[in-house]
Amino acid sequence: MFWGVPQPVFILNGMASMILFLVSNSFIPLLVGAPVLHGAAYLLCLKDCRIFDLWFTKARFLRCLNRRYWGANSYDPFQ
Repeated sequence: MFWGVPQPVFILNGMASMILFLVSNSFIPLLVGAPVLHGAAYLLCLKDCRIFDLWFTKARFLRCLNRRYWGANSYDPFQ
């Protein structure tokens, strides 16, 4: 963890702030956006430190290709 948030969230925050900085040609996203995003992530991590791991896993397994066939999410084709 870096400053109270998981490493992938810290890196995504830095990348998003850098992209906004490059697009806007202003230091405002770096000076305002980065601390606001980091603060929001920190507040979410106070409740549950693995909340982002759960969100990333849910996004990865949101829908499977054989859902229509089985009527539910099934990640094993032989089940």
